[in-house]
Amino acid sequence: MLETLQLFSITFIAAFMGVFPPGLVNMSVVKMSFERSKNDGLLMAIGASVVVFFQALLGVILARYVFRHPEAEGMLLRFGVVILGILFIYFLFQGRKKKNLKQIKSVSGWSFFKGVGVSAINLFPIPFFMVLSTLQKKSPEVAYTSEAIFVFSLAASTGTFLMLYLYLISFAKLDQKKPSLKYYSNYVMAGLMLLLIVVTSIRIYYE
Repeated sequence: MLETLQLFSITFIAAFMGVFPPGLVNMSVVKMSFERSKNDGLLMAIGASVVVFFQALLGVILARYVFRHPEAEGMLLRFGVVILGILFIYFLFQGRKKKNLKQIKSVSGWSFFKGVGVSAINLFPIPFFMVLSTLQKKSPEVAYTSEAIFVFSLAASTGTFLMLYLYLISFAKLDQKKPSLKYYSNYVMAGLMLLLIVVTSIRIYYE
């Protein structure tokens, strides 16, 4: 019981802090709340957190394989750069369009599945959870039990959701003071994608 609580606590805190820096998912949630509503942003955060559960699950399963084949992480990073490049172009063109700052009608189901989609193409949490799961085991080659895998994945998902929710309510208050943030949100996302491309490329080069 104590080991299970420790596994949940460490994973929860790591996932919570891992989403703290501005990234694809948290800024997409903020953008959704700007362009539609806070409820849509919340649904998007829930959808993204559901995907994180399965990303953490996959991370645990792949941990042993990547431990034996380090080149696999490089392949994931290269694929991530391609995805980020596509998103950079998308947000840049979206920002260049003439925007109507009037709030768009809410489509709840669409918001949830957009959260699922955005989180699914964000592959960076998988290596993160792979390393995190390995660090919490006595030996990298020792497999987790089914219960431990579930606890690990649940903690990763709930920790992610809490930070996304904090992002949501924090930026919602800011948007009330500066509504023009809706107009520039696409440029912010494009700049973020470019920054992530540079950082990831540097990681690939040195690895």
